[in-house]
Amino acid sequence: MKILLYGLGKLTEQIEKIIKEDHVVIGYTDSFATLSFYNGKKFYKVDEISNVIFDYVIITVRDRHVAWEIRQSLINNYGIESRKIIPFSVWAKNEIVENTRENDICGIVLGNSHAYHAYLPDYLDEKFVNISCPSQDIYHNYKAFQKYLKYYGNTIKQLKYIIFDLYDYNFFNCDVSLTRELFNYIAVGGIIDKHNYDYNAHYEMSFEDELFKENYMISDLQQEDKRSMELLFGIYTNPLAVELMDNNVYNRWSYIKSNEPLKTDNFFSDVVTKRFEKTVLENIGIIEEFIRHIKIIDSKCKIIFTLIPRYITMEKTLSALIEDWKTDFENIIRELQRSWGGVYFLNYKNRIDISGNNRLYYDINHLNTTGGRCISSILNEDIKKIENSSDNKEWMI
Repeated sequence: MKILLYGLGKLTEQIEKIIKEDHVVIGYTDSFATLSFYNGKKFYKVDEISNVIFDYVIITVRDRHVAWEIRQSLINNYGIESRKIIPFSVWAKNEIVENTRENDICGIVLGNSHAYHAYLPDYLDEKFVNISCPSQDIYHNYKAFQKYLKYYGNTIKQLKYIIFDLYDYNFFNCDVSLTRELFNYIAVGGIIDKHNYDYNAHYEMSFEDELFKENYMISDLQQEDKRSMELLFGIYTNPLAVELMDNNVYNRWSYIKSNEPLKTDNFFSDVVTKRFEKTVLENIGIIEEFIRHIKIIDSKCKIIFTLIPRYITMEKTLSALIEDWKTDFENIIRELQRSWGGVYFLNYKNRIDISGNNRLYYDINHLNTTGGRCISSILNEDIKKIENSSDNKEWMI
């Protein structure tokens, strides 16, 4: 296939590297440059490309909104057939689980932003993959797990460990699909699944329409578009998603002040001040089904629930407000441990050597890369202790 690349930014080179070798990039185009050649190939002005013979033009602009506007302009102003236009940032797979794969893994890390930033597979002896995502609730964590098995189940040597960080004592009260955070969650690599969106009081449009309006993302590509992406790229990882993960996890070196101001939103959010009984019961059921699913795959798999601390001033301030949630949470975990073998709980909120060190925190709620290395090292030692223990009784609440 003959390919024309639209755009001269950073993504252009990244995309060119992942195009399958049996296709040929014949040239470049852009709306602002007036070159004759670029990178050793012909450069075409936009108003010239309708006379160029090509099979696809790939829009390499990072911003989805801008990429979509360019697509519409090529169709409406230059007569380019829509089937020949690939707005890469709009169509490329964006979910973390789709862009994170390793061979011969034996463990999976799940959770929201706390685990996303904190648990670094490079600092664990066993081979893990981290498919956590900011704002990822219990339901979407389970969906991420299911999707990983569907796509990459053959890369699992033996499923020995599931590390599932439960964020805080009120995590069973969380359902991102009922909040304004849903589309932000999807934008940063979350699972495209509407769950209970139809009951979300914050939106009136359909999930699919709102997703496109908010993020310029398509919930499910048409088959022809899927075939075009597969034809051009085969099995690939989205460089935008990979770059975002690398920056968010491995390049967070700044740290907070010892007297960092508290974020009051954490104190007065609905998930702290209100109890959504239907959500709590649904999440308990999801966790039970999740454990059942894991045990079917491998009955010996160890499921390790964790809690990662915020900075100590935030922990101390929240502790009084969340005391009732703590009791409920511990009762839920205790019941899961009684019902299932191989279920463990590590409460790192008690680790003052982590929570009391401002140099380990990127913000008041999240560890930086140094903090991630530290708590991953602690987790690594605890995994070894769990592996050497005879049963889970000594790890029960």
